[in-house]
Amino acid sequence: MTISKEDLKPYLNQGSGLLNLDTLVTHFADGWEGPVSKLKKHITKHLLEIPGCYRAGDNQIAYLPRFRTGATILQPLPQEGPREHLAPPIIVWLPEVYALWQPASPAKLPITLLLENGTVIKIRWRKYFLDGPSSPRVLAEWIDSVTEGGGNAIEISCLDGNKGKFSMTSTTLEAHDRTKANEVIRNTVQKILSTRRRELIPYEIAAEVLAHGVYHNHPSPLPLLYNIFQPPIMASYRFGGIVATPKTSPQLSVLLQQQIVEMEQWEKNFWRDSGGMKMPEEPAVLPSPEFDGSYRIRLNLDGHAVSRTLEISADSTFEELHWAIQSCMDWDDDHLWVFSFSGKPGNRVLRIGPMELDDLLAVASEFTLAEAGLEKGQKFSYVFDFGDWWVVHLVVIALMPGVDTPEPKVVSESGEAPPQYPSLETDDDW
Repeated sequence: MTISKEDLKPYLNQGSGLLNLDTLVTHFADGWEGPVSKLKKHITKHLLEIPGCYRAGDNQIAYLPRFRTGATILQPLPQEGPREHLAPPIIVWLPEVYALWQPASPAKLPITLLLENGTVIKIRWRKYFLDGPSSPRVLAEWIDSVTEGGGNAIEISCLDGNKGKFSMTSTTLEAHDRTKANEVIRNTVQKILSTRRRELIPYEIAAEVLAHGVYHNHPSPLPLLYNIFQPPIMASYRFGGIVATPKTSPQLSVLLQQQIVEMEQWEKNFWRDSGGMKMPEEPAVLPSPEFDGSYRIRLNLDGHAVSRTLEISADSTFEELHWAIQSCMDWDDDHLWVFSFSGKPGNRVLRIGPMELDDLLAVASEFTLAEAGLEKGQKFSYVFDFGDWWVVHLVVIALMPGVDTPEPKVVSESGEAPPQYPSLETDDDW
């Protein structure tokens, strides 16, 4: 028995639009050949291929066109920002508003808006180079009246997700204590990002947050992007894509946040995707940790049964650690290399390397292990030769205060390191 997307579609418009995977597995179990776990993966895969379906937890899928009923988004009205990026009406719709509004059939289903003053207007979803809602003049005039009356935000509530009916009311960002709501959205986003191995655009994250029911609670939180980048930093933003950052020391976290805030591209996109709200203030620079001693770091060569334990001084630079690894593995130091604290070797956000590389978190020759605030259990990686892609996984296994290690030294080893280059004895080897 095979299950297709067409078999699953009839279940999308039943109930609230929240699908329980165990219930679907039970329904389709008869006739399924193989483990139930594979059936669940099969159903999940096909559901997520259907437009409008998003993960809503470990065991649920939300069909947004139906599930969004009852959700409310807080949309700030323009404050300070690059006015040249705006077009009438004077408002920049948030990614979460796009997720709330976007119909399953853009060409067929208009958006119906019930304004606070009783006016009802219809908006068509444009399907051009940039998707988005049309903006009739009556909406622009109503938004102007809100700002003239002292409002700095509007609340958009979904009255009927299947029929695309929404209400708009004026409010202020300060109308409610949003601390708890902001905390919930940050925790939800962190969970979403931590399960993805690629960068997500703001709309994708907003749709999944909506699917988790965060916007069905009141009051609604401040904008998604504004919350994501409040300290302690949870994510990195690169040219419109967002990726989770791993747990790092306070020193590395501060360094990373400063690097991101300084990016011109970050500033423009952040302003747009946060609805015109100001960026969070740049955090104070933390002092370097006062650790005087040495580290013991275990090195494991990826794909090989090769392990080394290295003792190295805390005031050694990452460039000196690079040389020590080269010596351990008997490599020739004839290619580029990089350290990464992302848990993903070569990550382009959290990397420390030579000046020849772009987008560095810090230059390896100018940044010491102590300045990175390495802690016991800290994991990071080293990539050498971006063609052959040699990867060494590192973990700090001990901090030794007061121990002086003038030169890095190997204190234990296991396995013979493979040759850096294969033997070229025949033409086939070429």
